[in-house]
Formats: sequence, C-alpha cells, structure tokens
Amino acid sequence: MKRDYSKLKLAVMTAISFITLFHFNYAIGQLAPNPDFIGGAKSYTYKSEENTSLRLHIFQPH
Repeated sequence: MKRDYSKLKLAVMTAISFITLFHFNYAIGQLAPNPDFIGGAKSYTYKSEENTSLRLHIFQPH
C-alpha cells in the first residue's frame, strides 16, 4: 500500500513559505528608509535610465 504524502508536502511547503516571508520582512524592516540619513553614508547615482536611477550607497563603519 502506497501512502499519499501530497498533503504533508503541501503543509511543509506552506510552513517554509511563511517562515521565509517572515524572515525577509523582518530583515527588510531593519533597513533605514533612506540611507542618506545614516551618519557616514555616501550616496552616488550609478546609472540613470529614463525615470529610474540606480543608486550606490557606501556605509563607513564608525
């Protein structure tokens, strides 16, 4: 008799998804909203295309 593990697989995948989502939301929440306000940070515009710019932030340890 072969067992069906599809419900167990779904439960494990769902749990891993929630743990991953919580971890990344917590990590993103730890970032400052604007790195320009962090002491010692320097910000440079690396590349601009139309309405989008890629900024480079350099943080110096205190």
